[in-house]
Amino acid sequence: MLSTITHTESHWYDTLFHTPKPDRPPSQATTIEPTAQSAAAASESRTYAPITFKEALGERHNLQTLTTKLTDIAAQLAVNATPQAILATLRAPFDIHPDASFPIRPSEGATLESFIRAKGWPMPTTHRSLLELITTVKQHALTHPLGNFGGALSWSMPPEPG
Repeated sequence: MLSTITHTESHWYDTLFHTPKPDRPPSQATTIEPTAQSAAAASESRTYAPITFKEALGERHNLQTLTTKLTDIAAQLAVNATPQAILATLRAPFDIHPDASFPIRPSEGATLESFIRAKGWPMPTTHRSLLELITTVKQHALTHPLGNFGGALSWSMPPEPG
């Protein structure tokens, strides 16, 4: 019969695989005290966490809504509409989804123009550029919030036989 051996001290091989191996045995390890940082220094050094799935769905909803509104605007405007007329229609209010990570909250009054500028897209000045923006927004809205799961099946050419 095998006897069970219990260890009172933990060994380095009992720790998680991504934890580095200590230089000395656990009994001799020293405790490292966290350094004190001011709130301003901590906020400056903090990096933004990846977008959550809930926020990604909110962003997708915003893009779908923007696509619908821009399509309605393009249908209402004439082909030879002036840049001033296009910009005036883009100052319409835009309802931001509450789960989205857009910096302006719905109660602060976002417009189509502010949303387009926040995304980094150029402002349309012609009917054609408005249609191009609709195509761009549509492509972004169709992307799955978690990314592309196509893998090798989405490659345009099969790998070379080897």
